[in-house]
Amino acid sequence: TDKTVNVMLEKHWNPATESAVPKNKEASPSFDIILSRDNNQDIPPKPHPASLEYIASKWSIDLPSKDILMVGDNLKHDVGFGKAAGVSTAFFDFHRVCNN
Repeated sequence: TDKTVNVMLEKHWNPATESAVPKNKEASPSFDIILSRDNNQDIPPKPHPASLEYIASKWSIDLPSKDILMVGDNLKHDVGFGKAAGVSTAFFDFHRVCNN
């Protein structure tokens, strides 16, 4: 997961800002909020739901909510994280997709 995030940040986003802007707006998605365990020591790591609670509050969404989808490649840390926050979850087997 760290390798995936680093590649995404190097190619598309400035990790020093919370509100990042993609380098190529036509080819890249944009995100309102980016949280990283590297720059948010006050927020416990996944699967604790604190970071999703933070994002939901920034979007004025009360949890639990069907308006947020947590997509992740780890059942315990990502899917469990989404379920703990009360949002919809989707498992993406990144390693299987990339190795085929």
